[in-house]
Amino acid sequence: MRLVDTIEEQAILESLLDGSKHAVPSNAQNSHWLIATPFRYITPQESRFRRASNPGIWYGAEERETAAAEVGYWRWRFFVESAGLGKNSLHVELTFFQAIFEGMELDLTKSPWTELRSDWRDPDSYAACHALADAVRAGGRGGAPPIQGIRYESARRERGVCMAVFEPRALSLLKPEVIQTWTCKITRDRVLLVHDDSRFQFDFPSNSEG
Repeated sequence: MRLVDTIEEQAILESLLDGSKHAVPSNAQNSHWLIATPFRYITPQESRFRRASNPGIWYGAEERETAAAEVGYWRWRFFVESAGLGKNSLHVELTFFQAIFEGMELDLTKSPWTELRSDWRDPDSYAACHALADAVRAGGRGGAPPIQGIRYESARRERGVCMAVFEPRALSLLKPEVIQTWTCKITRDRVLLVHDDSRFQFDFPSNSEG
């Protein structure tokens, strides 16, 4: 709306933007757009359980603070590594929502998977996680049910628990829907996230990596 002056112009702009997006995959056609969006795109940026060339994955966390720590870290990385962002700070709005996972999961927070805890939480290398995700994507062999999600410990918040979901049909929005708009302020030293009376702050040394 900041770019247009009339409803008609806004409709044209929305149509142009939608036409430039990837098609929603068939297994996400009936999903809410908040759930379908991560599965819609293949990006050159790898993530913990997704190689750069693989289909999208939905990531979530079991607690809001863990979700805030994860998204806050990556917003901070984007800010400090973008040459075009020469400002002292950046303000954005983020949407938090609650979803329910119903499917077969691999729980890395339980034995014997915890023996490789340092590999799953490695802040710099995703090699072990990518190898595991490859096996999950190729799963269902020998009559075993396919794994639709991986439950794992956050690398950005100690003892925080996250979920990586490969199959959009294993997800649904909580009813009634819980959708919140959070204000996020990013500087070169910290990230602040605020919603009503809830506030999270994460500090990052200027030479942080991972």
